[in-house]
Amino acid sequence: MAYTHLDQGLQRSRWVLAPHSGDWRAAGVPERADQLNEPAVFTREYVHAGPWPASRGEVQLLDLPTVRLSAVKQAEDSSDLIVRLHEWGGQAAQGTLRWRGHDLPVTLRAQQVLGLRLNAAGEAFPVNFLEEAHD
Repeated sequence: MAYTHLDQGLQRSRWVLAPHSGDWRAAGVPERADQLNEPAVFTREYVHAGPWPASRGEVQLLDLPTVRLSAVKQAEDSSDLIVRLHEWGGQAAQGTLRWRGHDLPVTLRAQQVLGLRLNAAGEAFPVNFLEEAHD
């Protein structure tokens, strides 16, 4: 029988049972889901001297345990960087976004998706999903 729906054909899903005490936030369910759905990619690289430190991160979230960095991309109209932060824990969050040596304070409401435009001077401006400035 043919249906006029999407997602016809063979479907695959993966499930993990993760017993825990407390609620899903305390158990770190979003982190476990990321580990399951986005496994680390193995790339063989041999030790060599290079200009970068052994560990490096362009964007870091500090004191934001329930906030996830959901997107990082170049702006459509400039060399600025667009980042999207998502508060997944259902509680307001306040902390710091560190980008290229600049510490930028960020505040998110519960469940908020916050878009920011980061420029070379280390300034952050809120933007919507179309990368338009807003408050």
